Amino acid sequence: MDCRKHASALPSHKIAYFGGTFDPVHHGHLAVARDALQHLNLDHVYFLPAQRSPHKHHAPAVSFNRRVEMLELALEPFPKLSVNTLESSLEPPVYTVQIANRLALEHPDAELFWMMGADQLPRLGEWHRIDELARRVTFLVFSRPGYVLEADALPDLPGARYACFTGADYDVSSSQIRATLHRAGNCSQIIPEKVLAYIRKHHLYSHPHQSNIDT
Repeated sequence: MDCRKHASALPSHKIAYFGGTFDPVHHGHLAVARDALQHLNLDHVYFLPAQRSPHKHHAPAVSFNRRVEMLELALEPFPKLSVNTLESSLEPPVYTVQIANRLALEHPDAELFWMMGADQLPRLGEWHRIDELARRVTFLVFSRPGYVLEADALPDLPGARYACFTGADYDVSSSQIRATLHRAGNCSQIIPEKVLAYIRKHHLYSHPHQSNIDT
């Protein structure tokens, strides 16, 4: 699917950033990132784990460092996927526009893409300093179950650029996975093997405060 809107000519160097708590990272995250690489022939996708999302009501279930380590294990097989820990150097609350401004300074000659699920589109106009953010990045929107991904659904924001693709059709959330892990359920088909071994080794998501489902 291609629902480009207000698209500009793309430079040769293209980098996408995928923000989230990744609490924990799962195969759905990896599949979407790999689909994004293929769809736009990106040079790289960086996962940007959040200290704490300003859009969520609670802190992540496990620490930032633990989530980074799980991401590093999950991304080992994929040379064009890696972790960027920029947010750890910023004072909370951290907003996407702050991150985008820093990344633009680091990569002045690259086209920067911000990956987001179609379920986030209805509230995109409410994001902090959205006009400034729209000048910095192209929003790379991937499909999500229950959300129509068409050009008409894209918010008409000043200067906003969009590129859309139908990613892996996974209907699973990290909150559901946390709840399953808390019940000692089987997550071997959802979580990369090394990540699951790490979770078990460090007894993550086994305590009640780590199994919140508000994601």
